[in-house]
Amino acid sequence: MPKRVWGSGAYSHSAVAYWAQIAALAQRSERCRASVVTLARFMGDAKRTAERYLAELSAPGPDGEPELSTIRHTDAAGDGESAERWTRPAMRGEHFAYVPIAAAKTLRRPL
Repeated sequence: MPKRVWGSGAYSHSAVAYWAQIAALAQRSERCRASVVTLARFMGDAKRTAERYLAELSAPGPDGEPELSTIRHTDAAGDGESAERWTRPAMRGEHFAYVPIAAAKTLRRPL
């Protein structure tokens, strides 16, 4: 997790935990395809709470770039599927920390 996410003070503690969860799920070849309801369930929150933190991460950050990118998918019939999400990676030379996703989900959010 880049220091700009957890060390800048620009994002709430819960948004940082959601960043960690999405980054872990995005390691797969199809990136993170979990719905908002599924993400909320993973984190132990309500759907509206998850939407708030996803919106916080999707808004431009202090450097003008969003930490979370999303592409919405629809099938041939025009029905919506879950969106594809991924986080902005750490840049070369940027400070970062390895964070176990189990810790991000179970510890109190400020920790």
